[in-house]
Amino acid sequence: DGGTTFVRLGDAPPADLVSVDFSDPQRGTLLVGNRGQPKVFLSTDAGVTWSDISAGLPTSLGEASFPQVVDARTFLLGSHKGDRGDAASPGVFRTTDAGNTWERVFDEGVSGPPLVSADGGIYWVLDDGGVVASTDGGANWTVLAGRGPAGGGRRGRIVELPDRTWLSMGVEQMVVSRDQGTSWQTVGPSLPRDPSGFTYSPIRKAVYVWQNYCDFQAGPNPVVAESIMRLDLDLGP
Repeated sequence: DGGTTFVRLGDAPPADLVSVDFSDPQRGTLLVGNRGQPKVFLSTDAGVTWSDISAGLPTSLGEASFPQVVDARTFLLGSHKGDRGDAASPGVFRTTDAGNTWERVFDEGVSGPPLVSADGGIYWVLDDGGVVASTDGGANWTVLAGRGPAGGGRRGRIVELPDRTWLSMGVEQMVVSRDQGTSWQTVGPSLPRDPSGFTYSPIRKAVYVWQNYCDFQAGPNPVVAESIMRLDLDLGP
C-alpha cells in the first residue's frame, strides 16, 4: 500500500541486503546475506520462514553481504573482506540448485549490490575499485577497462538511468559513464565527508548520499548531523 503499513518477514538474520525474485508475482523467493558473517539465508515462502543455505560456501569468503537472485534456482553471492581482513578470500559465488551447491566464479571481492542492466548484463563494483561484468547470468565475469567507481566495503553501487547513463561514486566525486562502463567522467563537487552510499532521483534530478555511524559497544548510535545530503545534478531526461 505504498509504504503505509509494513509486515515483518519472519526471523531473517541481520542483513546488509535482501534480493527478491521480481519475476514471481508472489515474491516467493528472497535471499539475504548475514551481516558480518559468511552465511546466506533463503526464503521460498515470501519471508515467512528462512533456511541457511551456506553449507556449500567456504567459511573464508569474508562477509556474505551482497546476494542476488537471478531466478528461483540461480543465485549469486558477492562477498568482501569486511572486518575479517586479510584472512578472508572474498569473491563471487554462484548456485544453480537453490543453494545446495556453490561454485566460485570470480576471485575478487565486490562492493554493494550489483546492477542488473537493461541490456541483461550484471555489473558489480569491485571492492578495490572498477567494475566486473557478466553477460551469462553470472557464470563468467570480465573486468571492464574503465576504473571509475571506487568501491570500498558496502558503499559501491551503480545506478542506471532510463537513458542508460550510469552513475556511481568515485574516490572524491560522483562519476558517470555513458558507454556501459568503458569510460567514466567525474561530475559535481567533491563528496561530503565519506558517504556510506547513495541513490539518484531522476524526478528531482538529485543525488542523495548518506553516512552512518555504527558502534555496537557504545550503546544507542546517534543520528549525526548531515546524515543525508543532497546534490542537484541534472543527468538528462
